[in-house]
Amino acid sequence: METVLEVDSLKTYFYIEQGVVRAVDGVSFALQAGKTLGIVGESGCGKSVTSRTIMRLLSPNLARIVAGSIKYYPAEGPPIELTQVDPYGDQIRDIRGNEIAMIFQEPMTSLNPVYTIGQQIMEAILLHQDVSKEEARERAIDVLRLVGIPLPERRVDQYPHEFSGGMRQRAMIAMALSCNPRILIADEPTTALDVTIEAQILELIQQIQQDNHMALIMITHDLNVIGEVADHVIVMYLGQVVESAPVDDIFDNPKHPYTQGLLNSLPMIGRDKRLEPITGSVPGPHERPRGCPFAPRCPQVMDVCRAESPPRFVLGPASDVACWLYDETIEVGHDPG
Repeated sequence: METVLEVDSLKTYFYIEQGVVRAVDGVSFALQAGKTLGIVGESGCGKSVTSRTIMRLLSPNLARIVAGSIKYYPAEGPPIELTQVDPYGDQIRDIRGNEIAMIFQEPMTSLNPVYTIGQQIMEAILLHQDVSKEEARERAIDVLRLVGIPLPERRVDQYPHEFSGGMRQRAMIAMALSCNPRILIADEPTTALDVTIEAQILELIQQIQQDNHMALIMITHDLNVIGEVADHVIVMYLGQVVESAPVDDIFDNPKHPYTQGLLNSLPMIGRDKRLEPITGSVPGPHERPRGCPFAPRCPQVMDVCRAESPPRFVLGPASDVACWLYDETIEVGHDPG
């Protein structure tokens, strides 16, 4: 399969008055053309910072890529190391919104309230495509129609506040798709939408992905969404990937206690036992525990978990897990802490 994006040992830290926040701390994954990578985890685990690092949308005054690489493989030419490009330069401007596009989490704050929906879509088209304003307007109407917005010829001249929540999300998708990107990053694209609209949005994204053989990164805290759209899943906790596996393995045979906890707290048809929430909460950015970051909340914690951070143990050709339970040299036993 054709790899279009490869992230290796990526570390993005925030430098603030209170200290250093390791928002992304050694993330690795690969993305193939036409496939969907799901990134899942609780709020604050580094999902969105990972995506914004790829897009080079973080403020250089606060955030810094301290290690790792992000290789983008364009349709033509050599791979591009995105960590080395100027976040304000022409090269990333040519890529961002054109070859790699993003659907942001909050459409009402991502859309400019003083410009029409059509003007905002046309801006991206005019920036990246060699077309006239009339052609850009027709393209904007076409993509609004593509994402299922009724009467696109009229809606193109309306403002964000004139759209419902679901329609604003569709407008964001239209903007992201206006230049036919090779990679689409969807950051919580169904947040705050009711289940009916959520299903329509997910179906729309999948259909467009199939039609264009587009690679998709789906970022969410909702495992139901992941189960519906993803081919491969990485589970993140405190900026680290704790498990990476094909989606069927994640649901049928989760390895990491955190992944197991997420699934045990998920309502499922036919479940006989009560839901089991994960105890405790995600530590604050300056309360990072020693050893395994999940150790304070883990029901299977051992002494070594509190002392040393686990490496990633390879369990199969497409599966690995960062957990001491899978170190064959350690005698597994329960430590009540």
